[in-house]
Amino acid sequence: MKKAIIEFISIILFIALIFILFSLFYDTIKTICFFFVANFGVIGIFVLTAILDTIFVPLSPSIFVFAGTFGGADLWVVTLAGALGSCTAGVLGYFLGHKIGSRGIGKIFGKKNLNKGKKIFDKFGMIAIILGAATPIIPYSLMNWTAGIYKMRVSVFLPTIFVCRITKFFIVALLGTII
Repeated sequence: MKKAIIEFISIILFIALIFILFSLFYDTIKTICFFFVANFGVIGIFVLTAILDTIFVPLSPSIFVFAGTFGGADLWVVTLAGALGSCTAGVLGYFLGHKIGSRGIGKIFGKKNLNKGKKIFDKFGMIAIILGAATPIIPYSLMNWTAGIYKMRVSVFLPTIFVCRITKFFIVALLGTII
C-alpha cells in the first residue's frame, strides 16, 4: 500500500515537472517543432513512427506526432501519417515474429523477454494488443512481435492496431493543436 502511494505521488510529481518545464521552455519547444515540420514534414513523422514502432526503444513516436501539430502541420494529416507509419511497423513486427518464431526471437531478445511477452499475450490476448497500441502500459512493438509469434489472426490484428493507433495519435495530435 505504501509503495503504491509513493508510486502515485511520483507520477503526479513527474507530470507536474513536465508541465512546468514545458511552460518554461514553451517558445523554444515551439521553435523546434516548427523546424521539425519545415524540414521533415509528415513524411518524417511517418518514417520516424515506423522506425520507432518496429524496434524496442524507450522513445515514443507520439513525440513526433505532437511535434507535427504543435509545429503547425494539419491535424488529420499528422494523425494519418503517424497511424500509417505505426501500422506499417506493426505489420512488419507481426510478420517478423511470425517468420522468425519463438525460438528465433528467444535467441535475439532473450528467453526472459520472450516469456514476458508470452505471459502477457496468454493472459490478455487481444486486450494486450489494444493496451499496447493505445496506451504506454505495454510496449507496442513487443505486442506486434508477440502477436506474430503466437499467430494471432491477421483479420483481428490489423483492424485492432489501426483503430487504436489512429485514436491515440488523433488525441496526441489534437493536444499539439490545443496547447
